[in-house]
Amino acid sequence: MLLRTLNQLSTNPYPTWELITSTYILSIGWYSLSTLWSPNINAFPRPVAFYKDGTKYDRDLTADPYPTWQKLEEMVAKGKVKNIGVSNFNLRRMQNLTANQLKVKPVVNQVELNYWNPQPELLKWSQDNGIVLQAYSPLGSSKQVKETLSVPVIKNIASEMGITPAQVIISWHIQRGTIVLPKSVHPSRVEENFKVAALPKEVFDRLENAAMSHPPQRVFNPSKNWGLDFDVFDDTPL
Repeated sequence: MLLRTLNQLSTNPYPTWELITSTYILSIGWYSLSTLWSPNINAFPRPVAFYKDGTKYDRDLTADPYPTWQKLEEMVAKGKVKNIGVSNFNLRRMQNLTANQLKVKPVVNQVELNYWNPQPELLKWSQDNGIVLQAYSPLGSSKQVKETLSVPVIKNIASEMGITPAQVIISWHIQRGTIVLPKSVHPSRVEENFKVAALPKEVFDRLENAAMSHPPQRVFNPSKNWGLDFDVFDDTPL
């Protein structure tokens, strides 16, 4: 859920990045991602800087998020938020941001990550740099879930291990070292999603190779809806 632009939280007259809120689980407990003022709150900007009225974006701040990141660092220093991270940053944007002398490193990058869009380069770079990837749409988009759970290699692994196809995918995500954000309105499926299994190396590699065997398919891409003249996931404004 998008909440507010950071320039509403400061005297900066220029646009900054909107913040998101969600909840996720780590092995050490629950964390809330929001703009609410609490020492336990974590702030996450998205990769486009809009003006306050939301009608157009600022080209310079979109190409270079560092000034906005400095504002987020100030929020950490003041105890307004506990951790800061980013959302929907591709590899180049992450490299551009972290090339600066950051006082606070991004804790996490929340991205679309699933069998159809595994993003191995971004995952490898993030792990090498101590940044966690948080996978939204881990089973694919709402339009892809049925197709994901019907993929032959996924169904075969589920049959071999005596678990559901959804549990195969969630287990694969966890073994890749990512935070998983599956969602369901059905209590039985929510409970099912917690029951992960350790995939043997041969099984994990089989699924990993299958995920890499097709061109990446990204479903969520708001570039046109945001009125951008570039693809937010592939390019930066000149």
